Amino acid sequence: MSFFNEPYDVQLVLGLTLVGVPNSWDDVTLVGYMKSYSYAFGSNEVSIMSVFIENTVSSERKAHITCNNLYSKQKLLKIRLIPVICGEESKYCQIITVRPYCFWMSFKPDSYPVPYMLPKYGSQDLSYEVVEAKMLLHKNNIHPSIVTCLMEFNLLPKGFNLDGGYWCASDAIAIWLSLKDENVTLFNFLEEMLSKIKMTASTFQPYSYELDDESVYSSRWDQLVIQYNNDLLWPWDDINPQKKLNITHKGRRRNKKIGCIRYESSRKRWVVDLSLDGRRLQKCFHESYYGLVGGLAEALKWRLEYLVNNNRVPTPESELKSTSDLFDKILQINVDGSQKLLLIEVLKRPIEGFEQYRPNEQIEQLIAEKIQQINNSNNLSN
Repeated sequence: MSFFNEPYDVQLVLGLTLVGVPNSWDDVTLVGYMKSYSYAFGSNEVSIMSVFIENTVSSERKAHITCNNLYSKQKLLKIRLIPVICGEESKYCQIITVRPYCFWMSFKPDSYPVPYMLPKYGSQDLSYEVVEAKMLLHKNNIHPSIVTCLMEFNLLPKGFNLDGGYWCASDAIAIWLSLKDENVTLFNFLEEMLSKIKMTASTFQPYSYELDDESVYSSRWDQLVIQYNNDLLWPWDDINPQKKLNITHKGRRRNKKIGCIRYESSRKRWVVDLSLDGRRLQKCFHESYYGLVGGLAEALKWRLEYLVNNNRVPTPESELKSTSDLFDKILQINVDGSQKLLLIEVLKRPIEGFEQYRPNEQIEQLIAEKIQQINNSNNLSN
């Protein structure tokens, strides 16, 4: 099945773009190779539903694929780079990059289209591609390169026309070591291929990526999710041919929360969590784009803007509660004291355009009291 015959939401949620596909590959070769190569990273099989290979003269050859499940997509994204051996007589190495599929959408005729992808893929992810390439050179991470060499010589299956059964990384290492003693000539060929992979990995630079962080992180997922109490106009007509959906859900979950802001240290981002009419919504502000302090400022402003636009006007009590909660979370972030002071200053600062919703004097007093409590506790402990 062709990739572009899939519904748009399937393309988005399960879609990937492979950049740097060899010119000699067709869709069958591509799917077979991806499935077999992925066994080097675990026994769970990668399943691919549809493929479209984009042949362009001016740039690297691309393939758009949809996975059968989210696990397959996550596994390929974690692999990130796939080295392959190309050429008939003169062999050379080429690296395939795995990236989320991206599409552009404009919700109004006069609005500028913005890119949507899952997950978002920015400049930091491009830098990780270089890191992954350098990891191929590391002696403790040699099995991906060994697998590529063995697949080129059909010592491991690489397509549907061969035995596509499961194998593991230890099998590849065992074959490699046995050939060193049993077939010196073949092993020398494998060593030559391995040197080509190392040469390509050492000079690898990310393929062109015509998106900057501003456009990547400008797309708002709340534009695509269900809006309650209104007829839903889907941007994807073929998903909902009636073009609208009446929401009739009622019950105790039908409430609106004030939202909370938290910092994810593992992903280095500020996250706004909201629960509107029983549906969870998240908005992320990545440190790589906004900075630590700037990300908090953007999160504070976006939370208020979203609440106001959805007819959930914040109260002084809710803002004091939110500020107190966020102050405690700032103290738990693993950064130096000067950074925490800057974050607290942002917390105290009035938010432009929303001054009427935040009791700034009470917020400053609340923060001062909390700081005093901390100082008193430190004095007692000393």
